[in-house]
Amino acid sequence: DTFTAEVTGDGPQPGTLAASVERERRRIVVETLRDHAWNKTRAAGTLGISRQGLIKMLHRLGVPLEPPSDL
Repeated sequence: DTFTAEVTGDGPQPGTLAASVERERRRIVVETLRDHAWNKTRAAGTLGISRQGLIKMLHRLGVPLEPPSDL
């Protein structure tokens, strides 16, 4: 599953607490998006953040804005 892959790029070093937190954050965000049929407004509400905040987080975590075809 591409969404449970390690965060790459300029993120924290693998094996660090920061990397573990980023992986868990990514998992929670993607799971919430799936639960809401990729509706960013509803997912953001569930996560307790704004839609724009969610979109910024998606960019930072490397999560696409639209669901991938393999879901």
